[in-house]
Amino acid sequence: HGSRASTSSSGSADLLQSLGCYFAPPSVETPLPIPRIPFTFIMAPQYHPALAMIAPLRKALPHRTMFNVLGPLINPARPRGMVLGVAEPELGAPFAHSLEEGGVQRAFVVCGAEGLDEISCAGETHVWELDNGVITERTVHPRDFGLEPHPLREVSGGTPEENAKTFQELLRSGDDIPERLKPVLDFVLMNASALLVVAGVAKDFKDGVAKAMESVTSGKAWNALEQFRDAGVAAAKSAGVQ
Repeated sequence: HGSRASTSSSGSADLLQSLGCYFAPPSVETPLPIPRIPFTFIMAPQYHPALAMIAPLRKALPHRTMFNVLGPLINPARPRGMVLGVAEPELGAPFAHSLEEGGVQRAFVVCGAEGLDEISCAGETHVWELDNGVITERTVHPRDFGLEPHPLREVSGGTPEENAKTFQELLRSGDDIPERLKPVLDFVLMNASALLVVAGVAKDFKDGVAKAMESVTSGKAWNALEQFRDAGVAAAKSAGVQ
């Protein structure tokens, strides 16, 4: 569940589009059939048209707005498990409680010590863990994932096209991932690990890193992206919206 960039140079939708993905449903009245694929992507403006109308204004502003905060809370899929990032630690507990009230059973609300709305590869990350109605607060460090820290400058993104190139190289290198991409790989592994723990696929963060790494080096992660891309294009064509 995401959109195009509003306060940065590249959002999740921008990256996927640069990889050739198609994910916009035609309308609520004529839903696009999504075949069985490893994952899917919900393009937020298609499901929240009122918010889509203010997208140009958000992009014109040089700072984050309340809509950056609200977006993750209105996922129409209503998942039972989530990893949700906030840029301010003051939002951690309120968000965790909001998820619990919304029916989410397992979640990590995370805030990197640098004000990062992801699990930080540079140092500590504040975590509010929701587990069946119980919320606990703690901090985690890259070493809790079995990884060494990396400065954020080593994982800074670029344009959607540049990010897509990095993404492809990372997922298509197999066991021979370039050393210069090691910080990016570790950053990806940490955040993927949290998702695997929430989903019940991994027993802890280190196990999650191991499983995510196997998916990358075996080519399974890239294959999942290809299935998503190909299925989305095929479904759009069959619905007559491409």
